[in-house]
Amino acid sequence: MRAMKTSLLAICFLLSTIVSGAACRRRPSLLMVNPVYMAGKQPLQATWVVPGTVVDISIVEGRRTPAGAIGRNIEDGEPVSIVESPQGVSLELVRGALALELRATGFTVSELGAPAAYRVQIILQRFWVEEENTYLGEVRMQVRVFGGAGKMRGDALVSGTAKRWGRSLSVENYQETYDSALRDAIEKLFKDPRFQGAFRG
Repeated sequence: MRAMKTSLLAICFLLSTIVSGAACRRRPSLLMVNPVYMAGKQPLQATWVVPGTVVDISIVEGRRTPAGAIGRNIEDGEPVSIVESPQGVSLELVRGALALELRATGFTVSELGAPAAYRVQIILQRFWVEEENTYLGEVRMQVRVFGGAGKMRGDALVSGTAKRWGRSLSVENYQETYDSALRDAIEKLFKDPRFQGAFRG
């Protein structure tokens, strides 16, 4: 009888350990990720640039919803929302990345509001990573170029994508996917004849 009680206690202990362990492994409802941009080892090609051309760059929010959300994990169960910090970094990150790549090709990027030959306006429409079996990222933006008189000279819509494999719900994997998708978007922008043509003539 005593042996049976001991066995029952052992089984109860084992079950409670399994249940508590499962609770500890419960998926979070959200994961905070602050995206980063790391310029490539080689600058993007832009032979159409006139060195020293002065531009200023502004960025506005497109119709991204919900506010603050930059991705989600949908592997199993309830989706996990991927959010940026309350201060928001994606807008300034995209603007800073484009400024960095424009400088590398020969443009001079002025401070906002300072005199410039051209004004570049970014409308960020999508900044997203969806994780299921892989990390799939997309950065979609509309880029308008205005001349000194305020006349629009070019209007291009580009979408950069990225795909990665890696450990689930990894901040680093999300950051790398945003980085690759953003660089792909800028590279496509530099190849877009509508963007190139805005700086000619």
